[in-house]
Amino acid sequence: MKTPKLFLQIADKMGFDVPIENSTPPPPPQPQSAKKIYNIPPKQTETPPPPKIAPEKVEIPEPTPIKETISKAITEVKESEAVKETIGGAVKVKDYIAENLTFLIGGAICIIIVMLISVFAIINWGDMKTRVVKITEISGEVTIESDARVRPASKNAKLSSGDIITLSDDARVRLKIDPDKFLTIEPGSSLYLDYTNIEGMGSVDVNLLYGSVIAEMSEEIRAKDSFRVITPNTVIDVRKSVFRTDFEYFSDYGGVPAKITTVDNFSGNLNLQLFNDLGEKSENLMILKARNSAKLITTPETAVYGGLNYSLLLEELPQSTLIEILRISNSFSPLAYSTVELNDALKIVSEKNYQTASSVTLPETVSATPFEPIIIPPETETTQREEEIIIITTTTVPQTVPTTQTLGEMTTYTGEKWWEIVNTDTETEAETNTETETETETETEAVTNE
Repeated sequence: MKTPKLFLQIADKMGFDVPIENSTPPPPPQPQSAKKIYNIPPKQTETPPPPKIAPEKVEIPEPTPIKETISKAITEVKESEAVKETIGGAVKVKDYIAENLTFLIGGAICIIIVMLISVFAIINWGDMKTRVVKITEISGEVTIESDARVRPASKNAKLSSGDIITLSDDARVRLKIDPDKFLTIEPGSSLYLDYTNIEGMGSVDVNLLYGSVIAEMSEEIRAKDSFRVITPNTVIDVRKSVFRTDFEYFSDYGGVPAKITTVDNFSGNLNLQLFNDLGEKSENLMILKARNSAKLITTPETAVYGGLNYSLLLEELPQSTLIEILRISNSFSPLAYSTVELNDALKIVSEKNYQTASSVTLPETVSATPFEPIIIPPETETTQREEEIIIITTTTVPQTVPTTQTLGEMTTYTGEKWWEIVNTDTETEAETNTETETETETETEAVTNE
């Protein structure tokens, strides 16, 4: 028989064990009892709460006054060694500051100034580059003197400020200063450069000791920069130009020593300042225009412009200078002379140099016609030959020419030929001189008697 669901639910809520369908069957009932036994859970008894125990009475000390507590703490802090040392150090710092207040304020101001300068430099000179001076072209013998040491120059060699560069009479050098400045040093010249290390800032001074130099500035010099060519008596200041400077010292110039600077301007304007023999400015600053020349003369007595803004004659320039100016004209703009003018002048100078070279006296060559020997009688041949040999060996001739020559031999010696030498026997000369003196005395006595 199945147990009704409602009954099972009620029994379950009341806590009775009710067999559920499909569950394990309960144990069989005891035979002595016919009553159905239910598992009734035991009645739970409540545990009485523990008796309340009164807490022990704690005696609370009377509170210390706040002022006394604070005062005691301050006293303990003051009496501690660490605080004493701290207070002593603070007192020393205070005394140091009081004694060195002026220096501390000055130091703080200096630090602020340095910081401001650094900020200003970063803003204005953030793109600074180191100035480079180097040799781009070189020929001939060239030396560089640096710190009293002399070394041979070479291509791409860098020059430091103060280095002296000297050229032999057949040498030539081209220098590059920054990307826009060039110097061509002509043969037989010497100069040194003073310059600052920042490109486009400061100055570049080309000190020409002697000789000639061609300066080229392809870009205009910045306002913060300067470029000058300096000779012993002249300073040439330039912004953008192509010009040639020549300096020469004369030991006798009209009876006095003189320093003479010649300036030839091919483009732009130049500022010329003349100086006297004491290094003082003489006269006012002068302006040299393009296509013109100037000559500045300084003697112990005076310093004058021997010529200023007179027409520049290209035909009077050296051939090598004209070649260099022609090369510069291909890249520099504007040059005051056209390529045609420069080429015409170069042609004239080249022809002049060729004619000069052709007019040089060349070594004399004896005619190809066989020389006819002198016919001497047999009886006197030996004596005559010895006399001729004596004459030849006593004659002074260059070391490159043999001291003896065979009769009838062809020669290219340009001096006096041995067969043209007059007999210079000393005895004969003495007799001739005696006869001349006797004749002179006779003539003198005759005039006196008259």
